[in-house]
Formats: sequence, structure tokens, C-alpha cells
Amino acid sequence: MSIVPALISAKSLCTAGRSNILLSFAQFEREVTGERIRAKFAGSGKKGLWMGGYVPLGYRTNGRTLVIQKAKAKVIRAVFSLYRDTASVAAVEVELHRRKMFRPGSTTMTTGRTYGSRPFSRGEIYRLLASPVYAGDIGHKEKRYPGQHLPIVDRETFTAVQAQPRREQPCPLRPA
Repeated sequence: MSIVPALISAKSLCTAGRSNILLSFAQFEREVTGERIRAKFAGSGKKGLWMGGYVPLGYRTNGRTLVIQKAKAKVIRAVFSLYRDTASVAAVEVELHRRKMFRPGSTTMTTGRTYGSRPFSRGEIYRLLASPVYAGDIGHKEKRYPGQHLPIVDRETFTAVQAQPRREQPCPLRPA
């Protein structure tokens, strides 16, 4: 009778058991880290701090807050004003193109590539009109909190735009 096969299998079980324990601790640590990050984002939102990501058009970052860029803010105000008056994203798109108000250009820090400097698309206009940031709020998980940044659009205009229905008619004057 040989006892070697019994020792080998016991040794491998022990290693597998240790491996499972280590994997369980690693999974637990990932979950705890994720919870901490989510809690930090929620806390930042409640404080009205900018939580990162793409900086909204018309703003620049200053630490964890947003600061208005006056020249680009004029474009945002024009978009909201045109939509409030026309209730049509297609009409806003045409009028911005007619006024030669294009999406401002930017240069990437890493590659130096320029992007922007082109007409607004309807999708971009929809996103601008729906963003609570322009009214001075910070959104986090379907909730809005007062932001620590100044609004580009006054609350009355923002509320009037949000109250208008988002139904569109085909626009024959759409720029090519």
C-alpha cells in the first residue's frame, strides 16, 4: 500500500482551499472599494461638486467646480433662447448654422489634435437642452443637487425649455 497518492491529493486540496480563500478576500475587497467610490460620488453630488468626466460646453474646471467661459456661454444661451422661441430642435439647428454659431474647437493635450469647430448636430442640441448643469445643478443617479457653479441659463428659461414637448417635425431647411 502506498501513501504517496493520498498525500498529493491532500496537498492539492490544501492549495486549492488557500486559493479559494484568497480569491474570496480579493472579491470582498473589490466590492468594498466599489462601495466607497460610489459613496464618494454620491457625497460629491450632494455637495454640488463637479464629479469629473467631459466638461460641459461653456464651462471649464477649477478644481472640483465649474467656471463659466463667457464666449462659449453665449452659444449655450442662444441654443436655449432659440428653443424656447421655436420649440423645435431642427429649427435651432438651422438657425445656429445660419448665424455661423458652431461648436467651439478644442485641442487635445496629449496628441494636439483639434476637434469641434463644426455645426451642432440635433443630438448635441438635445443633450445641451436636457443638461441640468446649465441651470446650476449637478445630476447624480436621477437626482439633482444645487451645484457650486454659476448657471449659464436662468432657472425660468431652463424650466420653460424642459416643459416644452420634444416632438419634432421634419425640417426642409436642414443644412447639408
